[in-house]
Formats: sequence, structure tokens, C-alpha cells
Amino acid sequence: MKNEARDFEPQYEVINSNDEMKNAMSIQAGDVKRTVEHLALLKDAVSQIMKKGLNHDYGIVPGAKRPCLLKPGAEKLMKIFGLGARFIQTNKEVDRYENYAEFAYKCEVYHLKTGIVVAECEGTTNSWEKKYKERAIYKDRVVVGHEKTPVMDILNMLMKMAQKRALIGAVLIATGASDYFTQDEDDIEALEPRKVEKKKVDPSKFETKKGKTDHALYIVPCGKFKDKKLVDIGMKDLKDYINHIATNNDKLEGPLKTFVDTAREYIRDSA
Repeated sequence: MKNEARDFEPQYEVINSNDEMKNAMSIQAGDVKRTVEHLALLKDAVSQIMKKGLNHDYGIVPGAKRPCLLKPGAEKLMKIFGLGARFIQTNKEVDRYENYAEFAYKCEVYHLKTGIVVAECEGTTNSWEKKYKERAIYKDRVVVGHEKTPVMDILNMLMKMAQKRALIGAVLIATGASDYFTQDEDDIEALEPRKVEKKKVDPSKFETKKGKTDHALYIVPCGKFKDKKLVDIGMKDLKDYINHIATNNDKLEGPLKTFVDTAREYIRDSA
């Protein structure tokens, strides 16, 4: 068996001199030609995508120096250059008790005709990212609060996102398109600093003519009793609704918090 194994050992050309080493490592005319042709093809492909692929193949994110390559655009580049992709899962963590999940995939982009891998990139995602950590609670099509997202509800979404990130990164490397596009817009938006201004409730909504605050005249901005004055809501119904909101929301903010605080003041005034 050992003799048979030797028959399949690859044979390597031995380079004996410095001149031969230089020749082997030097750039040939054919290499330059292929590179120029590749860049011309890439430029034409990107030009077509930029003209016809708006909102599908790439996106524009404020603050980003280059357009962001999206999954459809990456798939078009692969088709143009005769490339394929395969995914290898490199990490998976799912803890339903801690409400946490994490996935990592490596994407290998290869040449369809030869099967040679030309680029690799790994993408990860987890349930504690800002976009997945919480989800909105709706009542009559109005957001009345937020809750922690049950991780078991978004496992497939997390896996797909990790694969997408790996794919886009690998395609950018394989096609040399980084001069034209940057990373996926989802990643850029996650890194963008967001300036959140606190919404101020118009005092005129619950002030009397004398300028004194009258919580009874406060107009509910959202939820079950939207556009109603507190005075027009039954006291029992109001108390039950406030208790429901407080029980189902770990963190109150924005108009919902203002409503709850004002309603509590109104209840205390009425006691």
C-alpha cells in the first residue's frame, strides 16, 4: 500500500537558480492582459448595475463613501464572472433559556468551470444585535411598546443574515469590486450613530386657559384610547389599561411613557 501511495504523490518542479526563481515569480504579459480585461469587464458590470439596479442591487446609505452592495447585486456579479458559492457553518449557538442565538458561516466563492476557490469570507449574526433584540408591540396598528424577541422565532432569519454577509464579503473580494461598493447597508446602519430626540408633548393638549396643567384634558397620542381625553375614559378602564402596559413592557419611552405618567397624575388628582 505504501508503494501505491507514492505513485500518487504530486511532482513539483525544482527551481535551482535565482534567475529561475525570478522568472517564476515575475508578472508575465498575459497576466497583465487578463487583469486589464477583468477590470474592464468589472467596470462594465458595475456600470450596468448602477444604471439599472437601484433599490435592488445596491443601496445608498448617508455617510457611506461608496454604494452598498446588496445580495441581488452580488448574485449578478457572480453570474457575470462565472462564479458559484457554497456555505460552511462555522459556529452555531442556541440557548433558548438565555434567549440567545449566534450563527457564523464561511462563504467560499469558486470558479464554476474549474471549481477553484477564489475568495472566502465569514459572516456572523446574533440575536442581541440591535435590530433583532426587541420587536414592537402593536395595538390597532399603533406601536404601544416593545418586548424582547423570542429567539426561537428568528433562528432562520439569523442564519440567512450570516450567510448573506459572508456572500457579499466574498463576492467583493473575488471580483475586486471593493473600489466600487462597500459592505452591506444593514451593517453600515448598525454602526451609524443615531441621534434620538425626545419627543415633547404639546402642553396645549392638557392646559387650561389659566395656564395651569389639567391632566384630565390630556389627549392620548397612541394605543387603545388614541385621540381621547383622559376625562372621557372610564377610570376603571384607564387603570386596567395602564396596568396592562406596565406589565407587558420592561422599558417605557416616548409617547407611551408620557401617556402613562400623565394618566397616573390624573388618577392621583381624581382620588
